[in-house]
Amino acid sequence: MAYLVVCHSDILSHNGNMYGVECKRTDAPRMTPSIRNAIEDLGLERVAIIYPGQKRYPISERVDAVPLHALESRENLFSGDSKYLFAPRFAPVPRQ
Repeated sequence: MAYLVVCHSDILSHNGNMYGVECKRTDAPRMTPSIRNAIEDLGLERVAIIYPGQKRYPISERVDAVPLHALESRENLFSGDSKYLFAPRFAPVPRQ
């Protein structure tokens, strides 16, 4: 049986700190060498792995699995210390 793994990564900057966001289409995201390297090489404070599951859980000290519905409900993307807490803000796209 073959599986398709879809992945997309971005880096966010907030108050001089960099944060990683990775989107995965898997039921159980895990720490990968690329995430580990990004934390070390880029100096990322935290990484959020967005996935289609239902609950948020820590993968490591600086990496959390974040369910997709957390973005819709405006939950904080990053957990932990207050300096990591910022929720995504979506603005409506004006109609032309």
